[in-house]
Amino acid sequence: APPRGLNFPSPPPPPPPTNVLIGLSPSPRPIASGILWFPSPPAFARGADQVAACLPTPTAASDATPETDISAPNPRLAFEYHARGTAYFKADLYAEALEDHSKALSHAGGTDPNRFAYLISLANAAQMMWQHDEAETVYNAVATDNNAPENLVAAAQDELGKLAIRRQQGVPHLRSDDERLLRIARQLIYKYPDMRRTVNLRFVGEDEESLNQVIQIQEAAGAPASNRILTLAGWTAVGHIIGDQHWIFVKDAWKDASDSSLRGLLSHEFAHEELKDTQNTYVVRPNQSHLGFICNERATDLLAIAKGFGGDLLDSRQYMEMKEDSMYSVEHQAALMSPQEIRLLLNSPAAIRAAAEFQMKFAAELGQSLGVNSLVVHEEFRKAIPSWEQVLESSPQYAHAHRELAVAYLWVGELRQALRYANMAVELDPSNEEYGQLSADMETRLRNQEVADESGGGQ
Repeated sequence: APPRGLNFPSPPPPPPPTNVLIGLSPSPRPIASGILWFPSPPAFARGADQVAACLPTPTAASDATPETDISAPNPRLAFEYHARGTAYFKADLYAEALEDHSKALSHAGGTDPNRFAYLISLANAAQMMWQHDEAETVYNAVATDNNAPENLVAAAQDELGKLAIRRQQGVPHLRSDDERLLRIARQLIYKYPDMRRTVNLRFVGEDEESLNQVIQIQEAAGAPASNRILTLAGWTAVGHIIGDQHWIFVKDAWKDASDSSLRGLLSHEFAHEELKDTQNTYVVRPNQSHLGFICNERATDLLAIAKGFGGDLLDSRQYMEMKEDSMYSVEHQAALMSPQEIRLLLNSPAAIRAAAEFQMKFAAELGQSLGVNSLVVHEEFRKAIPSWEQVLESSPQYAHAHRELAVAYLWVGELRQALRYANMAVELDPSNEEYGQLSADMETRLRNQEVADESGGGQ
C-alpha cells in the first residue's frame, strides 16, 4: 500500500475514439456568431458520387459486416445522418451519435463505399457509451473484411487497441438480478466516467428479510461494522461502497415508477458514487453535520442535472411526492431539491437561453457543412424554433431572439415568418445594421418567391 499522505496519479485514459469524417471538416465546436443566412450547398454535397469519391470503392460487401436495411438505399440521406452523428459525437452527445450512425447504416446500400466508415463511427459511439462488446464486434468486422479500405482497416485496428486499454482500466461492470434496473442503468452509466468500480443494483423492501440480505452482503465483503448500512428505513435508495464495489439498493416502491423517474433516481445515486470515487474535496462530507448532509445531497442533485438528467430527476421527485412520506424521512425530504426548485432551475431564463443558443449554433454548424436542402439541417433548425420562442416568453423585448427566429425560419423555407421576426428585431433595435440588412434581404427573397410562384402558376 502507498504511504499515507501521498497521492499517486491514476494512469492516463486512452485517447478517445477518432470519429471518421468523409468529405467533412466541421469545426470542433459550432460557430458562435455571424452565421451565413443562406449559404450555398458545399460543392462536395451535390451528389452521392461526390460524397463517396474520397474513399476507395469496394467491389462488394462481404458477410463479415453487420446486415443493414437495403430495401430502399439512400446514399445521400445516409451521409447526412453520418454527418450529424459526427457533430453529436464532437459535442459529447454519444447516445444521439449512436442513433444517427445507426440510421446512416440503415439508409446505406450494401455496396455503399462509405458503409465501412459508418460502421467505425457507430462503434466509436458505442465505445464512448461503454458498450464495449458491441464496439469490439463491429471493429473486428471491419478489420477482417477484405473489401474494407486499408485506411479504415487500420482505423479499426487502432480503435481495438484503445478499447483494450479501456477494459484494463476497469470500466465499471453493471450487475443486477432485475433486467429493468440493468437496462435503465446502461442508459446513463457512460455519463459517469470517473466511476470505476463494479456497480451492483438491487431492489429491496423494508422488512427484516431484506435487511438481513443487505447485512449478509456486507459481511461477505468484510465491510467493517462502523461502515455498514444498518437500517432500511428513512430513504428511497442508498448507495454504498461494500468491499471494493458500489452497491445501490432501491426500495421496492420504485418498481411502479416510470422509466424516467427511475432514471432520475439512479442519476442521483450514480452522482453520489462518482463523487466517492473521485474523493471530491468540494463536496462537504455528509456525516460532518446536518448542514453538510443537505449540501451533499443538493450538490449531487446539481451534478445529475449538469449531466443532462434534470427532467428525469424532476420526474423522480414528483413520484416521491406522490408517494408522500411513505418513501423517505422528513430529514431526507428537506435535504433533496424539491420538484419546484428543480423546475425553477431548468426553466430559468438563463438556462432556456443557453439551450437555445446551443441548438442554434449546432444547427448552423450543420448548415454550413451540408447546405440548405439537407433534411437533418431542417430538423435541427426546427428544434431551434421552439427554443427561441421559449426565450421570448420571458424576454419579449430581446431583439436577438427575434433575429435568431428569423434565421431559423429562413433555413426551413418559411419566408413570411422569417420576415415577421426580422421586422420585429428592427423595431426593437432600429440602430442595428445587421437587423436592417436581414429584414431587407427577407423582403427581397419573399418578393422573388411570389414572382416565381405567379410565373409558375401561369404556365
